[in-house]
Amino acid sequence: MGRKMAKKNNSSKEVLAPMEHTHSNFFNKIDHLYDALNNLHYEGKISFGKNIKVIEDVVKYFKKQVYPHSLI
Repeated sequence: MGRKMAKKNNSSKEVLAPMEHTHSNFFNKIDHLYDALNNLHYEGKISFGKNIKVIEDVVKYFKKQVYPHSLI
């Protein structure tokens, strides 16, 4: 008979918790992106330019800081 594999019951919070300190800037950028997208949806034209700027800044960060790591 084959060996049974141990079942992992890690929640996403348990997996991400150790990374919060070392990757805090990354998580902050994701929070900014989430907020800007929500604001863009609900605020409409009032803060359109501000929200687009935040989104562009986060995308630039991902292209510069995160994307190169995905190439490894």
